[in-house]
Amino acid sequence: MNTLIDTHIHLDSVEFYNDLEGVIASSKLYGVSRFIIPGASLETLEYAVRIADLHDEIFYAVGIHPYHIDEILLDYQKDSITDNTYDKTSQQFNTNRLYNLKYIMQTKKCCAIGECGLDFFRLGEYPEREKEAQIACFEIQIQQALKYDLPLILHVRDSKDNQEASEMVASILKKYQKNQGKSKLRGVFHCFNANEILLEFYEDFYYGIGGIITFKNAKKLVEILPKIPLNRILLETDAPYLAPIPHRGKRNESKFLPYVVTKISEILNIPEQKLCSQTTQNAQELFRL
Repeated sequence: MNTLIDTHIHLDSVEFYNDLEGVIASSKLYGVSRFIIPGASLETLEYAVRIADLHDEIFYAVGIHPYHIDEILLDYQKDSITDNTYDKTSQQFNTNRLYNLKYIMQTKKCCAIGECGLDFFRLGEYPEREKEAQIACFEIQIQQALKYDLPLILHVRDSKDNQEASEMVASILKKYQKNQGKSKLRGVFHCFNANEILLEFYEDFYYGIGGIITFKNAKKLVEILPKIPLNRILLETDAPYLAPIPHRGKRNESKFLPYVVTKISEILNIPEQKLCSQTTQNAQELFRL
């Protein structure tokens, strides 16, 4: 049986509250042996840690999704931000919320920082101010990743009109690569958005591929997938979201990961076993599992 690692699954989601143990058990029957819970919000971190502590095969990351930057950025509320109330030069961060998590970041079960990054798809009334806030929060988490020598789980989503988020992430990563010190900046582009700008980071970053690759409207991702080195591809579900065809619209689970394997194997014209072995090795190397 193929051994798979789901590198991005929100097991701490309310969607799994009632049958978490069953979800984990059924996924193992389909070859998924390990799971990584990304840190989208500090509010759910305690539960993620508890889940990982109870299961040897589950790991977690510490991070703040672009939609939750109010957790450390003081006086920031997406729905009420205005030109008069938000001043980039006076940004204040409750950085203690991250600094106080040092003991968690240094445990064997913490394997990454994130998911963090930029999401310009759905901005509020004052988009430029919100972008600045997201960038500031993102950079704080990059600094934490370098400080504790952990990889980044990156969330990058462009707007419908342009690729500014991808361009900005690329610019920020380049800046920190030049000044990364002893720790090496590395990570994964979770739910890779098929933007070729991000392919230039393939030497230090991986590319997470999930159920979207099976969608009919994923033509761009299908076209760009062969350009990604095989030793830089990671498998993920982003469950409970983005279930692959033929389960699209249902709650996603790790047990659906074989559908992603089959589709990628077809596109790359390689045996499924080869893909499984390589992506498992990739995950082990990046997250030091």
